[in-house]
Amino acid sequence: MIARIIEGKFPNYEAVIPKDNPYTIQVDREKISEAIRRVALLTMERSKGIKFSIEKNQIRLFSSNPEMGEARDRVEVGYEGNEMEIGFNSQYILDFLTAAKADSILVEVKDENSAVLMRPETGEDIRYLYVLMPMKI
Repeated sequence: MIARIIEGKFPNYEAVIPKDNPYTIQVDREKISEAIRRVALLTMERSKGIKFSIEKNQIRLFSSNPEMGEARDRVEVGYEGNEMEIGFNSQYILDFLTAAKADSILVEVKDENSAVLMRPETGEDIRYLYVLMPMKI
């Protein structure tokens, strides 16, 4: 085994973590995971994009594929902010939801074009954050 010290400066990862997202969505991890899996069945293979319509106390999910059709679902959440529509790669969200073991997930959002911060609400032995960039759908 060989080990070497790499010359250089480690990137400032803290600069990409959003700190001013005013709206928080509280969502049940299992319910949102199941809804995303169902809607993701009809996403475009390349982008795997799903549109999330965030409204008071609910998120509506939508995907479409010209060759196969459309999929829609709805999940009740805890949310009191402005309504907005945001697109995400479904696989990226599922990666986080699979790793998180907490029953409830907090999603901090600002607007349709800004990074989203996801984290377990409580109950995790390891403290971690997940930054997700939206996509145009």
